[in-house]
Amino acid sequence: METAGFKRGSDGIWVRGKLRFSVEVLYSKDVLTRRYVVLKEEAKKAGVELKLKLIDSTSKYRQVQEKNHEVASLAFSTSLRPRFWEHFHSINANKPQTNNITNTADPEMDKLISTYRNSIDVNERIELSKKLQAKVHEIASFVPTVMVPYVRHGYWRWLKLPDTHGTKNTNNLGVSPMNGNGLFKPFEPSTGGLFWIDKAVKKETLAAKKKGKTFKPVTIIDTTYKMESLK
Repeated sequence: METAGFKRGSDGIWVRGKLRFSVEVLYSKDVLTRRYVVLKEEAKKAGVELKLKLIDSTSKYRQVQEKNHEVASLAFSTSLRPRFWEHFHSINANKPQTNNITNTADPEMDKLISTYRNSIDVNERIELSKKLQAKVHEIASFVPTVMVPYVRHGYWRWLKLPDTHGTKNTNNLGVSPMNGNGLFKPFEPSTGGLFWIDKAVKKETLAAKKKGKTFKPVTIIDTTYKMESLK
């Protein structure tokens, strides 16, 4: 920063003349505020000012898609194989309504992406993917912030699951179409559909409910697919 002419201001933020190393961060869930306040303070230690701006999800989505943002907090779902063209090819940069929300336009990346997209050789695609991910890290157009490596839910006692409750691709227990890969989604063979209904237990539970009877709660902690780095 100093070689680029920046110096620390009185509040610790990098400045160069009237230019201040400050960016506005859009986000749309109030529950994230406590986490982002921590990130804001950590960024300040590095001389970067994060101006947090909480707006409704529709407004945030519109601003991001129209490329009227500086920094946006969001997440894209993943697929079995990485897809780089929509997010990082220059053909999708500097125009509205594309998923290249970082306006990445790098000729070298374009070549790698085109080769990756057209290749049918698995090993070649793996190597190209590694190179492209390294490039994304190098240009820092995407910066991982927070991760919540667990899910917590409650469900009725008549819903039964096998000893291994989900699969490696199960990311929550929801049933909503907008709620990810749910454990209790009956028609999601790669993430859910493993449960069954015990009719006898359901009848017993509903009868007990009418009588005001309660059952002792059961807590299940499943760490089958817990990341090794978090154990």
